[in-house]
Amino acid sequence: MKTLIRPDSIRSTLDRWHLTGPSVVPGEPAWDAARQAWNLAVDQQPLAVVFPRTVADVTAVVEIARSTGAKIVTQGTGHAASAYGSLRDAILVRTTQLQELAIGDGSARVGAGTLWGDVADAAGAVGLSGLGGSSPDVGVVGYTLGGGIGWLARRFGLASNAVRSIDLVTADGRLQHTSHERLPELFWALRGGGGGLGVVVGVEMGLFPVTTVVGGTLVWDAQLAPRILPAWSEWTAGLDDSITSIIRFLNAPDVPGVPEPFRGRHVMTLGLVGVGDPDATARSIEVMRTIATPTLDSVGPMPAAELCRLHGDPEGPTAGMSHHTLLGSMEQGAIDALIDVAGTDSKERLISVEVRHLGGALARKPKGAGALSHIGAPYLLNAVGAAHDSKQAAWSYDQLGRTIDAMRPWAAGEYLNFVERSTRSVFDEATTTRLAAIKNAVDPTNVFRLREGVPE
Repeated sequence: MKTLIRPDSIRSTLDRWHLTGPSVVPGEPAWDAARQAWNLAVDQQPLAVVFPRTVADVTAVVEIARSTGAKIVTQGTGHAASAYGSLRDAILVRTTQLQELAIGDGSARVGAGTLWGDVADAAGAVGLSGLGGSSPDVGVVGYTLGGGIGWLARRFGLASNAVRSIDLVTADGRLQHTSHERLPELFWALRGGGGGLGVVVGVEMGLFPVTTVVGGTLVWDAQLAPRILPAWSEWTAGLDDSITSIIRFLNAPDVPGVPEPFRGRHVMTLGLVGVGDPDATARSIEVMRTIATPTLDSVGPMPAAELCRLHGDPEGPTAGMSHHTLLGSMEQGAIDALIDVAGTDSKERLISVEVRHLGGALARKPKGAGALSHIGAPYLLNAVGAAHDSKQAAWSYDQLGRTIDAMRPWAAGEYLNFVERSTRSVFDEATTTRLAAIKNAVDPTNVFRLREGVPE
């Protein structure tokens, strides 16, 4: 029977394998920096942290885990670090040094350490765009394994369904190349299934001929929410696939680094991106301008490469937590409930409570889709709170729960990449059963830890 590696012997065990990439264990000077996730609210305490530089390094770590009984958790940036729970029995494999980025033939080949901002810049230089999200410093691999919803998703669908091949080291220590033709079941599970089936070292994904979009942000005082939200709900119900929008209550702190139009104010923002005919997009957006005059209006032509910064997410580590739900409707009752919990009359306010318009290509199952084939719900609500100390974290946790509870009558499931709290499988019964069977086939001894929301 395997014996879990002892903390006092982990250094000597790692040294015996002569890894080319750095490794750090508790008590060493670089320990705190090595174990730090992008989300500073998560206190990661693994057995060790390894930064592989090569596939051989990855294979060695898998062999160490397999022979000792340790688990493996793979992490790029650590935006979703809270989804893995305690790491006390795990080796944390940080993929930041697995760098590769090659653009060609309408696709991008990326290493596991590649960030979306780098892909956006490289693809944009040759007139192409990837299906990245709302932040430039999110890792491509982790985001894509969980599905991937960004500004181009209503037009082109989930990022995971644009993937052409995935290379990973599985629990038997072998490097596997997966695609529609090779190991198709494993390839299916990796695309939107959340990972936990090996250490992904590289991904090839399709890019799209989008160079310029109409995009930007409209801003109003949050007191106008009773006018803005119903109008937005009606407007989104009639949109074609070319326009994506995110509406949110933003309660930004009065601190350096927060843009002046938002600092210390409670506002309602509407982020917009149109990838169709510019004139038609402009006419459609004008509908929202006529509801009330925005205090800020930045909507206009912009390079598609800049979309990853449009949402204004923090670039760099920060401490926070979130909670979410898919919504089946934004009818008046849902709007009233949202205003009650996040509007100007709410007693306590989170940093951000947003609703993303889904639908379009996201709602359609394409041929050859992965485990997350599509998202049927038309909206997604995501709320964010700060967690810079234990008191603030406890308040945010409770307020996030109250916010999502208020929207339960319209709840329509969950989206894996936004899961932070313990939950059952976010997939339907058939997908859950299929994913579990594939996990058992490729990792029968559970070398790899699954994130919350993925079936055991």
